[in-house]
Amino acid sequence: ALLKGVSLRFLREFAKSHSVRAVETVSQVRDRVRKLSPKGAAMPYTSVQDELVDRATVFVCHAHSITLKRLIEALEFYVHTQSLDKGHTYFWIDCFSAALTTSTAEIVTHLARIEQEIGTVAVVIEPWEEPAVLTRTWCLYEMVQCRVHGITIQLAPCPGDAKEMIARVRKGDKTGVERGLTRIDVRNATADSDGDVTHLLQLIEHGFGTTANVRDSSIRSEAAFTHFNADVRAVMRAALGTWIQEMTTVSANKPPEI
Repeated sequence: ALLKGVSLRFLREFAKSHSVRAVETVSQVRDRVRKLSPKGAAMPYTSVQDELVDRATVFVCHAHSITLKRLIEALEFYVHTQSLDKGHTYFWIDCFSAALTTSTAEIVTHLARIEQEIGTVAVVIEPWEEPAVLTRTWCLYEMVQCRVHGITIQLAPCPGDAKEMIARVRKGDKTGVERGLTRIDVRNATADSDGDVTHLLQLIEHGFGTTANVRDSSIRSEAAFTHFNADVRAVMRAALGTWIQEMTTVSANKPPEI
């Protein structure tokens, strides 16, 4: 059940059947899903609609502040640029795929396994100049898990953002594009719960502290956060390089049919 994903058709039909407004965020949609799920259910109600839901093929890393409309646009474009089959591409999106009642510790325990078993992670970068995903503690942690376990990360901008990014690159300003995607500091990142932030920062301190022989805990913490930030930047640089190569054979000026 933890590996269930939803199709693009499911996302469009969900938005239409529940009259999701254009300005409605994924966070607000998550609240809807919880209310719509059967009482006492362990998983969201969507996990039982098998004709539109199947084993996830892409794990989606995104900020909850993005609107569902923009998320769908980004994933439509992602499917287009990756030449994927819409009918057989299923996205692991936490508000539809994650268990309804799990603690932060349980999520952390399962997260790396879920990403590993799915094998591909799409990072939704919106807006591209200051991606909200890079300000979220959970998202940064998900990206680093990919680096640790050798999981493929691919960028998933919205069509308009992709067009702007490619235009910048063609003008010789790849550095400017890269700057927006590597402006990262997990110490300033946020989550829906302050408790989640505290828990994840503690995990980072223990997992990335390379100066264990230093007695000053503040120095160890700074070293851990510096190491972590550097890893996320490396992930984003590599993903950007791959994305630019892919876009040389796909026109960013021609959006997919929606």
